[in-house]
Amino acid sequence: MAGLDPFALLRGFSRAYGLPPHAWVIQERVRHAQALLRTGLAPAEVAAEVGFSDQSHLTRHFKRILGFTPGSYRHASLAPAGIDSASDMHVALRAMQTSFSPIRLPAHAAVRGWWRPS
Repeated sequence: MAGLDPFALLRGFSRAYGLPPHAWVIQERVRHAQALLRTGLAPAEVAAEVGFSDQSHLTRHFKRILGFTPGSYRHASLAPAGIDSASDMHVALRAMQTSFSPIRLPAHAAVRGWWRPS
């Protein structure tokens, strides 16, 4: 339609927006999801509203882009006093993440078959 080769169009879009088209769409969906989560909507409702196929799809992209889950973001954004700005919310979310540290396995645990979850 634009009279361009599809690859030229992709390169032009990436140059203009800094991301390929699909990555840009995902990023915009996550931004919209952030706004809806701040209003108190449940993550499953937000996922459907912004165009993700299900809540796990939203969670995967949300966590990859922002570093925390939609549920923790919603929880921190609905917190009563003490969170006055977006930067305060990010500090609160990071504190929540560090309070739940993952299990640390010994270096030799990477050997195939050594560690099995119970």
